[in-house]
Amino acid sequence: MTAASPGIISFFLENGYYPNHEAYVYALADAIKQEYDAISQAGLLLQVDCPDLGAGRSALIAHAPLEEFRRWAMINLEALNYAVRDIPADRMRLHLCWGNHKGPHQHDVPLRDIIDLVLQARPAGLSFEAANPRHEHGWTVFAEVKLPEEKVLIPGILDSTTNFIEHPKLVAQRIAHFASLVGVLAT
Repeated sequence: MTAASPGIISFFLENGYYPNHEAYVYALADAIKQEYDAISQAGLLLQVDCPDLGAGRSALIAHAPLEEFRRWAMINLEALNYAVRDIPADRMRLHLCWGNHKGPHQHDVPLRDIIDLVLQARPAGLSFEAANPRHEHGWTVFAEVKLPEEKVLIPGILDSTTNFIEHPKLVAQRIAHFASLVGVLAT
């Protein structure tokens, strides 16, 4: 069951009351925690949708220094971790994306620039776009960054924004790229 992250809620619902972004996103975390807990208590896997971590860079502060975006994203991740603190990590996944809007996406933050932050999120599963032309190379990040044992990658290997039917060999190559770097578990 999907639910919006505190960070993406703050993206769409402008703060008109709290003194700063951190206070606002933590208030949102307190409010959305009830929904997260209800999803978990119903026995469902919680997917927290966090496009703020990817799309937030180009949509909010594209021309600000990367470190300013990283500070903002870290506040959002800390608020998320606070909100999901009572849910087992293996019962959650985080969905990171850069938005499926039509556009050049030239200001998208590279996965490499945020992976260290994203890996600090409590959810064990990490779902992200890995097939569109701007981010398909993201698999190379895992040649440098070791995936923690408790984390599981869920790369999106089909591009949902194209009218092309991707060839099965291309899809297999995408899977093989990730498997060669992070390994796979036998089922």
